[in-house]
Amino acid sequence: MIKEKFLSEFISFVKENALFKNNSKILVGFSGGADSTALINVLLEFKKEYSLTVMAAHINYHLRGQDSDLDERFVKEFCFKNNIPILVHSANLQNQSGMEAKAREIRMNFFEKIKKHYKIDAIALAHHKFDQAETVLSRFIRGAAFNGLSGIKPKAGHIIHPFLPFSKDDLCSYLNSIGCSWREDSSNQLSDYNRNKMRNQLIPQIEKEFNPNFREKLLDYAFLFSEADKIFKDQALKAYKKCLLFADEQETFLSLDDFLSFPSIIQFYIIKTAWEKHSATDKDFYLNNFKDIKNLIALEGSKELHLPHDVVFQKDYEYLRLFNKKRFNDDPEYTSREISSLRSIFVFNDKRILMQKLKSLPDEGYPKDSDTVILDLDKISFPIYLRYRQDGDKFIPFGMNSFKKLKDFFIDEKIPKFQRDKVVLFCDSDKIFWIGEHRLDNRVAVDDNTKNFVLFKIEDTREIKHRSAKKKNKKD
Repeated sequence: MIKEKFLSEFISFVKENALFKNNSKILVGFSGGADSTALINVLLEFKKEYSLTVMAAHINYHLRGQDSDLDERFVKEFCFKNNIPILVHSANLQNQSGMEAKAREIRMNFFEKIKKHYKIDAIALAHHKFDQAETVLSRFIRGAAFNGLSGIKPKAGHIIHPFLPFSKDDLCSYLNSIGCSWREDSSNQLSDYNRNKMRNQLIPQIEKEFNPNFREKLLDYAFLFSEADKIFKDQALKAYKKCLLFADEQETFLSLDDFLSFPSIIQFYIIKTAWEKHSATDKDFYLNNFKDIKNLIALEGSKELHLPHDVVFQKDYEYLRLFNKKRFNDDPEYTSREISSLRSIFVFNDKRILMQKLKSLPDEGYPKDSDTVILDLDKISFPIYLRYRQDGDKFIPFGMNSFKKLKDFFIDEKIPKFQRDKVVLFCDSDKIFWIGEHRLDNRVAVDDNTKNFVLFKIEDTREIKHRSAKKKNKKD
């Protein structure tokens, strides 16, 4: 009866959360303990009915001497007996700070390599409901928000957790009902690691002195936070799209005014959405990170903040920008470029420059967009040069008769610090004649005596690609 009830509840949970389907290829993280031994046995029960391919992966960390080797022998013998392919990885993990995180990194990297090589559909891990309770408490202590406090998901990408409805006692009872043994990890009784301290000391003390149902309450919170997280994510996705100015694989720009129009909880999820894109994970973004961002936004001027997983957050007067500093290609191909004569189009790093000689001003008059300018061709001399700012740069802004330092101009115009080194300067042999996309020099302005006109227009090559991709998607 124990077995039938257990298997019935297991397959109901699988179906409810679409954890696997017919003909799935499943990799089980198999330590030899009761949890993973129960998991691999249950999958074998349904192997024929669902045409499953079951594989196992084991890691020997060599932390418990002979016991670690006996664990490895157990899983190998079990898999041989049950005709299950198994891959074993040996990792010489020494006792050190952060060892739990390091072990997890080794484990997941090993699983991912197997998944890629063998085209695995799902990686099954044997976390049960009290692991869930410990996870919620651990994340609460670390300062996680709703997403983290919702705990372990039944399915996260290709990682599945089919045992979340069950306790450790349920798993052991099932194993006993089928007469299957397992390995006991004696280190679980020690309190050398944070997870063990929580399991063996903190939670029992809370249950003894404050609430005997503390684990169950943590599971209730996980459910509530999970439901709240779904609602906020749905609202935040709409808000994110409203705030979005530009996004590609390298960076994301959000409207500051639109961002500030939303409640703080939605702001949190907007930033987290952008952060996840550039961090390639949904973990390690905490409420304190968001508080740091809010404090930064409240300050005047351009500011920068470094977030977990190498994501950089920047704030200026009008927008917010996020990018990953390790993946962002910010090295310019040109530091300067010489253009010897009139030509219709050329490229300067991530800018495409259009140059066009005109016989007269357009009927619609001067361009209204900052990325386009018309000036007196006879007031510049070739070759012209494109470059970035240098110490001591100055020019005479349009409408003025005296020089102004470029540095002071940038400050007065509230151009963010992290953009100033990317502003393209158009120069000839003796002057800067256009601060690209910002201000023309008065010395080259069109007047009543102008006979030859020239138009310059700057386009962002990334924006061109973005528009092209949108057109292609519409056609498709």
